[in-house]
Amino acid sequence: MNSSTARKNPYIIGRPIYETEKFFGRESLFEFIKDNLNNNIKILLLHGQRRIGTSSVLKQFYHKLAQDKFVFVTFDLQGYSQSHLSDILHNLAQEITEKVSENLNLNSAIIPLPSEEELNKNPEIFSANFLPNVYHKLGDKNLVLLLDEFDVVSSDDSIINQGSSFFIYLQSLLKQQEKLFIIPVVGRTKNDLQNLLDLFKCPPSQEVSLLDEISAKRLITKPAQGMLEYEEDAIEAILELSSGHPYFIQANCFNIFLQAKIEDKWKVTRSDVEGIVDKTIESVTSGLAWFWDGLSIDEKVVFSAVAEAQKKSFIEDWLTLLKKYGVIQTEELIQAKKQLVDKDYLDDSDDIKCRVKIELVRLWIIESHPLQKTIRELEELRKQEINIINEEAIKLYDNGKIQDTIDCYENILKLNPNHFSTLPILADRYLEIDNFDNALKVYQRAYQIDYIRNKEGFLLALEAYGNNLIKQREFIKAKVQFEEVLKIEPDRESAKYKLREIEAEIEQQQKLDRKAQLSQAQIYQQKLEIESLNRKNHISQRVILGIIVVIISLVGIILLYRFSNSCDKGQQKVNGACVDNRN
Repeated sequence: MNSSTARKNPYIIGRPIYETEKFFGRESLFEFIKDNLNNNIKILLLHGQRRIGTSSVLKQFYHKLAQDKFVFVTFDLQGYSQSHLSDILHNLAQEITEKVSENLNLNSAIIPLPSEEELNKNPEIFSANFLPNVYHKLGDKNLVLLLDEFDVVSSDDSIINQGSSFFIYLQSLLKQQEKLFIIPVVGRTKNDLQNLLDLFKCPPSQEVSLLDEISAKRLITKPAQGMLEYEEDAIEAILELSSGHPYFIQANCFNIFLQAKIEDKWKVTRSDVEGIVDKTIESVTSGLAWFWDGLSIDEKVVFSAVAEAQKKSFIEDWLTLLKKYGVIQTEELIQAKKQLVDKDYLDDSDDIKCRVKIELVRLWIIESHPLQKTIRELEELRKQEINIINEEAIKLYDNGKIQDTIDCYENILKLNPNHFSTLPILADRYLEIDNFDNALKVYQRAYQIDYIRNKEGFLLALEAYGNNLIKQREFIKAKVQFEEVLKIEPDRESAKYKLREIEAEIEQQQKLDRKAQLSQAQIYQQKLEIESLNRKNHISQRVILGIIVVIISLVGIILLYRFSNSCDKGQQKVNGACVDNRN
């Protein structure tokens, strides 16, 4: 085994892989290509996300596919997005001449090369003169053009409908040239290329996707076999960070090898993998920045929101997180999420929540494109229309037409609900007409989005509402406003003073209320006493009256008794009757 200083890093980042011994996987992809070429399919479409390894795939055609029937010519269209057809055809002709001559061991000068000026005057020279000369040299072999970065030229889909476009020209070539085959490689999803698919009558297509687990493990271990020894847990850690993406596997392993060389430690553990994450992210930043710039504003916001939501100890719903930051959900954001799933950047296998598919990408997004910064880009949407309305609003305000000004700002938010710089201005205009509910609602959202810039305005709005409530002697409601102020800024003296003033007023009001309550209680008590006394008097009167009635009754009875038992003088009672005593 060589000394550590002599060991060369076997992992590759920053260029396509043309070495067969360092290329792993994609067996089914090459079988797909071989079968279709043998079946005389004139155009095949390969697609996949950026940095997935499509250029490396093209470099392997010469090794993976038989050369007896086909000669493969790779032509990279990157850098030709603004080029004329004649420029593209001239450079393509040069590449074809070099590769065919190399394949057949010929002098390239024996194939006449048309000049750019000639092609500019008459592009048909390419198909009528140049290609027939090439076919003559090829004999029984066919020409296969491998067109890398094909979508760079089609970044503006409207160009496809132009008669002089490269794509229209290719379509006509395929109809005319029996010995010509084309395999374009695009860095977008199949769904993003509908115009292109329609133009070429929906050709067979195949995605260049993430590596399967077996191929990914081979890419980790085979290049450094005999130098690095990976523990199984270390391999799992690399797979967790890369999700089988070859570019990120190579970046991880490249930095692991560097660290092993520095420390002269050639057994790789999980902690070793986790320890070089920052270095790995740094090494792929340029590639990721290029990929990030290709996303729409809505896609960037969704991507950043999902990455941020996934940072929590539990995965939060990205829409809920955006709402916490003051972002209004739009149809464009929902569609952006679907597009990111189609591009294989997000995994939405969970119906409610989704994840960034590649952990290294997620970590890079959190570090380089934090959500609170990324959402500011939403202001760029519909910018021209909004600028016109904004200028009108300024004129109306200068003329004292505040309500019309408010209408303008509300229209801006209808066009772009996430035009954040409009929020504090609209809130101030609401305050000017004492519309405190709307002012606070708008300022609350502005504060959520940028608490540093909008903190003071929000606090002043709360205090203004609180002072207005004090004037109306709504002290309890006013207290709530100033308490909210102190939650945000606990040391704000103006709010503390007002709160003491309010509490004093509330205490005074409570004393008055207690006195009023006491007076009412006393009146009520007196009333009860009077009613009680009246009841007692009433009872006494009834008792006296009863006694009088009883006395009268007794007297009557006595008198009646006496009257009924008395006889005349000289008589006596005998068996209840009066008789004379003379007997």
